[in-house]
Amino acid sequence: MPVFSCKNRSIDLYYILEGKGPVLFLISGYLASHEGLIPLSKTLSDRFTTILIDNRGTGKSSLPEKAYYIEDMARDVLALMDHLNIKKADFVGVSMGSGIVLTLSMLAPGRINRAILLTPFYRLPKPALIAADMALLSMQEKAPFHKTYLNSIAWLYSDKFLSNTVLMEKKIHQLETLENPTHEQGAAGQHHALKNYDIENKLSQIKTPCLLLAGEQDILSPLYIAKKMHNLLPSSKLVVFQDSAHMIHHEEEALVTHEIKKFL
Repeated sequence: MPVFSCKNRSIDLYYILEGKGPVLFLISGYLASHEGLIPLSKTLSDRFTTILIDNRGTGKSSLPEKAYYIEDMARDVLALMDHLNIKKADFVGVSMGSGIVLTLSMLAPGRINRAILLTPFYRLPKPALIAADMALLSMQEKAPFHKTYLNSIAWLYSDKFLSNTVLMEKKIHQLETLENPTHEQGAAGQHHALKNYDIENKLSQIKTPCLLLAGEQDILSPLYIAKKMHNLLPSSKLVVFQDSAHMIHHEEEALVTHEIKKFL
């Protein structure tokens, strides 16, 4: 699979292209490689050329030693667009990925058509900051990535999902068989980026049409945040999934896919 070496940014970015049609980037959240978005990509690649990326610090992409920011990850995506000769595209961003997409839309508004933001936030809420701190501490204490994730799972999924034995066994198997689980160094870099992210005062300047998908049971990015973003973004639509928490693309894959296709 392709790896883009961006020499002027001293970064290697791993990416995957699937399908045919208009280009649709899928951008993952904190600690997540592209693997968590493969199911969503497969449901969208019948209509779009989907591009999945391992953000810096995850998967097969570089693990920079110096501190970096959400803006750095947004500029990584822009560099990849230049490399692939993609002038303009649609974007899906999940959690931290929504911040990358919104930052990209501020840096280069002419490069983005529409943005779909799953469980978004304009800065990291306190519950999410505590969860991110705990995950980083777990990895610094050398816990395997799948155990770090499982220790955080109650923050991520709804009671309905957590109570489903079949779904939980499937999720545990997926975690235990990840090809490239996130490394402690990558977790620290992304943690720094999240702690320094705050665009609340800039939302009103973002002209990109945005679809906000939020989970009513989300603890990490509570619904009030999505509602506030909906009010501040000049061109936005908000859809709420009543039975879901933070990982709505896992809990409500078919409905999320439907909303994305309808918006695009």
